[in-house]
Amino acid sequence: MDIYEYIILLFFSSWLVLTVIFHFPLTGNYKLRIKDPFGIIPDWRFFCPTPIKNNYHILCREFLSNGESAAWREIQIIPPRRLLDAVWNPGRKTRKSFLDITIELANVATTNRDQENVIVGSIAYLTILNYVTQANNNDKCLFIQFALMTSCSINKLEKSELLLLSKLHLIKDEHPTRNT
Repeated sequence: MDIYEYIILLFFSSWLVLTVIFHFPLTGNYKLRIKDPFGIIPDWRFFCPTPIKNNYHILCREFLSNGESAAWREIQIIPPRRLLDAVWNPGRKTRKSFLDITIELANVATTNRDQENVIVGSIAYLTILNYVTQANNNDKCLFIQFALMTSCSINKLEKSELLLLSKLHLIKDEHPTRNT
């Protein structure tokens, strides 16, 4: 064996050992994650307690200054996965954050159906509203509304389900008040 082959063997062996250590629960693996700023140690959760079976979608529509409403459009928060993501996936934390926020909003919406102020005041609702508002680039938009929907990722024939339809939110006031 050549010296380069030993170096490659050492690298991949170390990577395998670190991966196994990270997945062994008694090793304090959270400390490894802190020392891994590039995300080289994989985090595989094949057997999570409750696997996710749904895809979540955020749709938005604008209400224009002429009184018309635009068609619903899906907000692409996370770009589609690429083949390179299997090896190097810096966007995985964004994907996980989006999933956490949408699941939290779905839980808040279903457990507090009769308490609109609890839903509208939740961090998940305000986070999605902020994102949708910031993503809006239509100058003629006065109000914005978003919807949270879910679709089954396993059975494609199953219908999508509306989990939450937001209130109308004012984006821009047509008649701003003047301070004189």
